[in-house]
Amino acid sequence: MWEKSPVHIDLLVTDMVMPKGVTGTALAKTLVNKDPRLRAIITSGYTSEMTQEDEPLVPGGRFLSKPYDPLTLLRTVKLSLHEKNRLSAAEAALSEA
Repeated sequence: MWEKSPVHIDLLVTDMVMPKGVTGTALAKTLVNKDPRLRAIITSGYTSEMTQEDEPLVPGGRFLSKPYDPLTLLRTVKLSLHEKNRLSAAEAALSEA
């Protein structure tokens, strides 16, 4: 699906636990390696699955604990996309210098 998309994908929202032994973190890392501009939101109802490190699960990633309300999801999406746009603008400014 990723390779066949006719449009650029800016944000991945995935659950930590997925079928067939794949984790949301593994999926996000694979896709971020293909496109470092991608931002990821990984959700889970199991906080024990979240790493204890201060770093995000993937570069540009955020963790969203379940349950969450629609406003919390909206804020997290907005923050993730704002961060992506801020970094893109900084990269463009550096390339013009």
